[in-house]
Amino acid sequence: MKKTVLGILLLCTLLLIRPATALASGPSCDFCGRDVTFVKLKTYSHYHEFIYWCDSCKMNTRRAASHTGGTATCTERAVCEVCNEPYGELAAHTGGKATCTERAVCEVCNQSYGELAAHTGGTATCTERAVCEVCNQPYGEPPAHTGGTEFPTCTTGRTCKKCGAEYGILGHMWTTRMSLGNGTHRRS
Repeated sequence: MKKTVLGILLLCTLLLIRPATALASGPSCDFCGRDVTFVKLKTYSHYHEFIYWCDSCKMNTRRAASHTGGTATCTERAVCEVCNEPYGELAAHTGGKATCTERAVCEVCNQSYGELAAHTGGTATCTERAVCEVCNQPYGEPPAHTGGTEFPTCTTGRTCKKCGAEYGILGHMWTTRMSLGNGTHRRS
């Protein structure tokens, strides 16, 4: 008697949650093919199972179904609209904007997440790195010197048209040691 009342209560609950058409076109018995009566809903972590009873052959018919409905957040998993059990994974953090000094802050849970943003703004010269407009820290590498028509040598280079600095000095290129025949060597 208690099982029958419990089955009826579960069926009523299911009818409130799911449209009646979903149950009206419900399964038939796996063994004899006749109509079955809903008995129980069993829930598991990855799915739930409807259990039906066949009065004709006295056998249970089971139908597994995936959890469905609900929306997960970064703090709570989605809740199945059929069995009211949480399922799936947490959602990613959302909202907020990262800067070069602070990570983004989630609008749901107020936790910092993600990576720092790149430095922005400022203009580099051939002698100075750019300065970030957010944190005032130098970043990146200065661009190369440019200009000059002089031919660089081992002691002189070209003159940068932007800053006037000498660049591109080749440096000395030493020859291999040459024996002078008297136990000494020479390099030029």
